[in-house]
Amino acid sequence: MATPNLQPAPMTPSEVSVLVENNKLVFRTDDGHWVYVSDADKPGLSACDGDCLKKWQPIYLRGGARPIGDWTVVTRKDGKQWAYKGRPVYVSTQAINLPANRSEEHTSELQSRLHLV
Repeated sequence: MATPNLQPAPMTPSEVSVLVENNKLVFRTDDGHWVYVSDADKPGLSACDGDCLKKWQPIYLRGGARPIGDWTVVTRKDGKQWAYKGRPVYVSTQAINLPANRSEEHTSELQSRLHLV
């Protein structure tokens, strides 16, 4: 069986793991949730609050975490959130996003599009 031609796994914060799925690198949190970004966010700024937070939980920094590789920090009113390539990242609060249960895109209450990282 041929080995997929993938780039080396990128550095990630301790809250996030890198997996290979369909010959692509994808991110998942240590508790099994897939990592998403929202088109409603501006670079370095999260637009998710209020009702959005009922469905999409920011991935918050733990302890003394610091930026690493393409992972930076967004400051929110309620804490510090990870961002990948400047885009704040989230997990779905609806269920653990096992591969069979997730789709490439979701529509939120705000009608913004969310995409897997």
